[in-house]
Amino acid sequence: GDTARTSGDTARTSGDTARTSGDTARTSGDTARTSGDSSDQTSGNMEADMDKYLLKTLLQRLQATLLAMYKLLATKPHPKKGSKDLDPMALKYKKLYGESLKTSEKPESLLALLNSLREKEK
Repeated sequence: GDTARTSGDTARTSGDTARTSGDTARTSGDTARTSGDSSDQTSGNMEADMDKYLLKTLLQRLQATLLAMYKLLATKPHPKKGSKDLDPMALKYKKLYGESLKTSEKPESLLALLNSLREKEK
C-alpha cells in the first residue's frame, strides 16, 4: 500500500514537473512575442529616424542649391554699365532661399516649400 502511494506521489510530482515545463514553454513564447514587438518598435524607430534624416538632408540640399543660384545670378555681369540692380531671377532665388531658411524639417513644411518653388518658377 505504501509503495502504491509513493508511486502516486511520484506520478503527481511528475505531473507538476510537466505542468511547470508547460509554463516555462509558455513564458518562452511570451518572451519571444515580446522580443518580436520590441524588434518592430526598434525598426519603426529606425525608419522614423531615417525619414527625419532624409528630410533634413533634402532641406539642406535645397537651401544650398537656392543659395548657389542666387550667388551665381547676383554676381554675373550686367548688360548696362553702372547698373546696380540685381537680376530679377536673382531676387526671386534670394526670396526662395529666405523661405527655405524658415522651413522646418516636417514633411508638410517641405511640401509647402516645394510647391512654392514650383509656383514661382512659372
